[in-house]
This record gives sequence, structure tokens and C-alpha cells, in this order.
Amino acid sequence: GQKVEAIKFVQESLNIPLNTARDQVAEIERYLFNPARAINPRRKKMSPKKFLMVFLLFGTTFMGIAGYLFVKQSQSIAKSDLIRGTVVRMNLNNDGMSAPLIEYQWQGKKWMYASSTYSKPPAYQLNEDVPIYVNREDPGDIIVDTFSDRWLLITIIGTLGLLFTGIALGVLRFTMRR
Repeated sequence: GQKVEAIKFVQESLNIPLNTARDQVAEIERYLFNPARAINPRRKKMSPKKFLMVFLLFGTTFMGIAGYLFVKQSQSIAKSDLIRGTVVRMNLNNDGMSAPLIEYQWQGKKWMYASSTYSKPPAYQLNEDVPIYVNREDPGDIIVDTFSDRWLLITIIGTLGLLFTGIALGVLRFTMRR
């Protein structure tokens, strides 16, 4: 609101010519009132409708990924048998989080599975029995039957998808009524 005083202040503070100070103040003013234009004055604004369409695209993509993961997991479980395994060791990462090393028997042979799901505090205890699905075609391919191993990733991605899609559709519907 005090452009002349601002130009004088910048000129005196930085010891620069008047026209340079004027340009600097104009650039600051442009940035304060429209940051996108200050970075690139020729950049066109994205219309709200296009922005919502991008939101909708992300939402549907996330829901598609969650659906794909659900179907793949269901297909894998259909080819598996549910058995019990035992936590024989906890693997620690650099952050002090732990993941279980699970030992299980399949067709008279001992197998080991190192989970990639780390948690703090540990989700398992040593010698704890855990339910696991063992793929009949590939006994090294297992799924631990817990929420964090089976559903957490699907839930997070699906929820993000629903959130993005819901926001986009809600805003589009609200703006259409106006």
C-alpha cells in the first residue's frame, strides 16, 4: 500500500539505482499477490475445473491400484493353504523398528520368511504363532494373515483414492449447482 516508500527503502538499503529498486518492488508485489506469476510471468493459471479433473484422475488411479492389489492378493490366497508359523527372530532396521523372521513347516520341510513390515513397538513377540498363507505352487511365497500385512497398504491407497475422488466430485457438483 506504500509503494513509493517501499521503492525508496529498497533503493537506500541495497544502494541500487531507482529503476532497479522499482523493478524489485514490482517483482515482490507480483509475488505477494500471485506467486505463480512471480516465478513464471507467462505461466497460465490452471482452471479450477482442470485442477478438479486432475484430483479426480489421482483419486480413480489410487482406487484402481487398491483394487488391483486386492485382486492379486485374493488370487494368491486362493492358491494357498492357511497354516501356522512361529516367530523365531526379530530383524531390526536402523530406526529401531523390527520385523519378524517366521519359520514354518511345509510338506515336511522347514521354511523361513523374513517379513518386510517393520513396526515400533514390535507387532510380534518371539515364539508367537502367526497365521500365514503358503502358496501351494511356491512355498516360499507367503502372506502373513494380519491386518498390517494384508490390508494396511490396500486401505491407505483406497482411502486416498476415495478422498481425492470424493473431494473432486463434491466440488464439481457444488460448482455445477451455482
